[in-house]
Amino acid sequence: MQQPSRRIPLGIAAGFSALVLTTGSAVAWWAWTSRPPVPATVQSSPQSSPAPQEQQAPPIVASPNSVQKPESKTAPAPTERTLQVYWL
Repeated sequence: MQQPSRRIPLGIAAGFSALVLTTGSAVAWWAWTSRPPVPATVQSSPQSSPAPQEQQAPPIVASPNSVQKPESKTAPAPTERTLQVYWL
């Protein structure tokens, strides 16, 4: 006596795959279009003229007797980021 085969028909598997793909695409499109717009940041160019209220400080003139050490500028410490990966 043979046991009946318990395989899923090809049409049902293809239909289920199409349903999953369509649902995932619709959710991705909805998430993309429903997010709020990112406000544009305005950066001033270095050649822009100062505002009328602002006054530039006069240059500091060092006397020949006073010797100042140049300040060493170090790069800020790198920040640590955590990456999360989700597998479907």
